[in-house]
Amino acid sequence: LSYALFYSAVLTYRYSKGYVTDSMLNHVRSKLHLFAFIGFCETVAFSAQIYSAVHIPGALIPVLAQSLLPFSMLSSRYLLKTQYNFTQKIGASLVILGVLVCTIPQFSSGQFGTVADSLPNIVKFSSIFSMSYALTAFHMTLKEYIFRKAPEKLDVFAVNSHGSVAQLAFSSLLLPFTLSMTSRFRSKEFLSQGFAVISGTTSTYMPWLLLGYICVNGIFNMCSLKLLRDASAVHALLASLLAVPLTALAFSLPIPLLTPSPFSIFFMLGLFVICSGVLLFNREKLFPPPTATA
Repeated sequence: LSYALFYSAVLTYRYSKGYVTDSMLNHVRSKLHLFAFIGFCETVAFSAQIYSAVHIPGALIPVLAQSLLPFSMLSSRYLLKTQYNFTQKIGASLVILGVLVCTIPQFSSGQFGTVADSLPNIVKFSSIFSMSYALTAFHMTLKEYIFRKAPEKLDVFAVNSHGSVAQLAFSSLLLPFTLSMTSRFRSKEFLSQGFAVISGTTSTYMPWLLLGYICVNGIFNMCSLKLLRDASAVHALLASLLAVPLTALAFSLPIPLLTPSPFSIFFMLGLFVICSGVLLFNREKLFPPPTATA
């Protein structure tokens, strides 16, 4: 709800200032059926990830999340007819390898746990978690399709606001189903408990922590969507994967309210491998071959 209100307010302001034109809004509104599907995919994917993540060892989650990259490349290949050369495939593989390197400290510290007796359940929920990213990749590719089919360069907020409203609508419709899978509370009790937390009744750090998260995450989403508009869904995903080792490094610092995690050289190694993969994927754009002169 907060994202939908924020993005809609910014869109209204930018429309009043002339940054967003009527033709932009007409194009976006002509794709409302796609936004409905985007909202549905986002809601179902989020619910499936919450439902399955609690049954998966923590060390596996960042590994399984890398299924988003091949799913994104597949959806771009078949929906947008995007072609990837051998070098780009190697670069994408290096990015996945770099993230896997970052998870080595988690496995070595025993976060995987003793789960031999529940291996079938881990396989089951890991499959659900991984496959949910197919929906995430699909809705990212649909947003890229909307940008590509626009007669002019779309304003990011024109897409963000409509996508957020669609997600809010489907989140509200599917809330009872989501709660039945992920929580022991009923809808009314869940909302009352959530409001108590957000209002600061149960914590002196609220609602400032929530507002800070919304601001930072909103900026991150806008930057990702701008990159998706100017490049592609796969490029936006590759850039966001840089956050994995950087986040691990940040948690090694004495951040207030958080217990510092031990620093590991694997974080730096993983960051180096990811950066190498991103550079390799974009090699032709960064270092275009010289054009032949007559």
